[in-house]
Amino acid sequence: MLESFSAVRKVMPQTETDEMDQINELKKGTSKLELEQETLDRVPETWTLRNLSHEGIGADIPPRADLWVKVGKICAVKPLSEENWWVGVVRWLDASRRGALRVGIELLSRRPRGLWLKLVGEGQTAAQNWETSSGSFSYDYLYVVLLFPDGARSLDDATLLMDPAGFKADFVTLALMGENSRAVRLGQPLATGDDYVIASCSWL
Repeated sequence: MLESFSAVRKVMPQTETDEMDQINELKKGTSKLELEQETLDRVPETWTLRNLSHEGIGADIPPRADLWVKVGKICAVKPLSEENWWVGVVRWLDASRRGALRVGIELLSRRPRGLWLKLVGEGQTAAQNWETSSGSFSYDYLYVVLLFPDGARSLDDATLLMDPAGFKADFVTLALMGENSRAVRLGQPLATGDDYVIASCSWL
């Protein structure tokens, strides 16, 4: 178990991009982005699994003073039987059982994927003008996690998990997926928390 968007992004499988050198150079010194995604600065917590379904996880947490868990917190979870991390959000807490805190986590995606977006314009900006515009746009990059629900068949079924500081509704971006890069417009927020926003998107 790992909590926070910062921790979630570090354990996600990454979509390759040939622009990582530019991204690293642009974001150099911005510590909150934590570009060393494979390096965890904490040991994942181990909880006692009580139940597991397609919709969520129930677990017991031993009580302690520094407990971070609260309703609405984003987290990465990985049952012992799984190789990859899932993304979930804490939906309820039950402290009525002596000696343990029970938590309910809604599973948002069992196969999330990390992805860099290149911000290229607002609203109805035409794709053919992105690279030819002389200084009209100041390119920036945004790291997101694609949340694919169970049964998802394509990118159209995914929502985007990201840092709220980078979210811009109706902004046109370029999803950096190597030779298969595609344009995607950020939609509206569907859920928010202390350090994240989940937004709709449309692939252009």
